[in-house]
Amino acid sequence: SFGTEGTDGPGNSTFGIVILIISLLCDALVPNIQKRIMTDGLSAAALMVNTNAVGFSVLLLVMTLSGMLTATVTAAIERPELLIYLFSVGICLGMAVLAYTRLIQSSGP
Repeated sequence: SFGTEGTDGPGNSTFGIVILIISLLCDALVPNIQKRIMTDGLSAAALMVNTNAVGFSVLLLVMTLSGMLTATVTAAIERPELLIYLFSVGICLGMAVLAYTRLIQSSGP
């Protein structure tokens, strides 16, 4: 059928379902945790910067240990337009996360 090229059968589906369940659990927990953190006086922007700094550090460590950092830098050097795309996506995602975090901050007690 359409779109099934390269799938490994039921094992692939099980993995996908597990990832979806983890995503749902995180989506349920994160706003509550963020709300508790912001009740201590931390602004939405400060929370976003702190969260993204930790995420970036972990991503940089994983990419370095896996060897993907070198491949990514090489791809960026070979295709400078890639940096423009990545920067644009980063700006859009940053604005979306800031809006989402401010929404969490303004809701509820």
